[in-house]
Amino acid sequence: MASKVGLSSSYFATRGIGIYESVEKARELGFKQVELGAAHKFEKGLWETIKKIKHDFPDLNYTVHGLFPPLEERFWFNAALGLTKQNRRVLDEMFRAAEIVEAEVVGIHPGFPFRLGFAKGPHGFSKMEFGERIEKEKAIAGLKEVLVYGTMLAANSGATFAIENMPSGHVECVLDSADAFKEIFHELPDIKLLLDFGHALLAGNLNEMMNLRARVCEMHVHYSSGEMVNGMADHHAFPEGYDFSILRGIRHLKELPLIFEHGTNVSESEVLREKKGLEQFIESLE
Repeated sequence: MASKVGLSSSYFATRGIGIYESVEKARELGFKQVELGAAHKFEKGLWETIKKIKHDFPDLNYTVHGLFPPLEERFWFNAALGLTKQNRRVLDEMFRAAEIVEAEVVGIHPGFPFRLGFAKGPHGFSKMEFGERIEKEKAIAGLKEVLVYGTMLAANSGATFAIENMPSGHVECVLDSADAFKEIFHELPDIKLLLDFGHALLAGNLNEMMNLRARVCEMHVHYSSGEMVNGMADHHAFPEGYDFSILRGIRHLKELPLIFEHGTNVSESEVLREKKGLEQFIESLE
């Protein structure tokens, strides 16, 4: 089986590189799995670019992560607001992109119990501005609306629909614990988990999230020292020789897209070192 260790196109988007070129560069680094990530800015001819990516790189496997594809006006996709006109459009376009590239997974964040805006700054992993608070029960109901609609789109597209764990305790999230995810999965059994390893490290709940390992359909792989940097989770490269043994508990690990998600603080040589280490670990599994 070919390696499913991959790279988010956001790695290059944070460096000002376009969507097509980001996928091309990930392929040049030796990745066969690419996540179309959330850090891109809008480009004219977007849909033709996505079709060209699939045409030109048919050897790659893909996942799609919200918010992709980018909208012309910057927009913070917040599932807690429910199935608003804008949120519906985002989901429709995510699954449209997923169908074009035949993506395995479409993943979103579970939302935040606030109205959100952007702090001043460039495109990329932008810092949030928190506005009016949304009552927790209303936020959960809004998330469920989004998940039900996404589940319907997933059934029609063939992609798996997943929600990602966020670093609760540092930024308040709609789903702030493994138990909260468990309740959603019980109510909506078709929803899967995009396990963000670094977010779980940051939140200090990796062991609890691993209890949901049977639900994992994709992973974001990055290291966190447990600190926030400029109000954002620190997405560091793994220390050299990092022990991935905790992942042995995920019996279907070899089948999962394992996506390195980094910004400008990680060099290409560090990404390649991580790639080699994770692939060696996967090869060691029985």
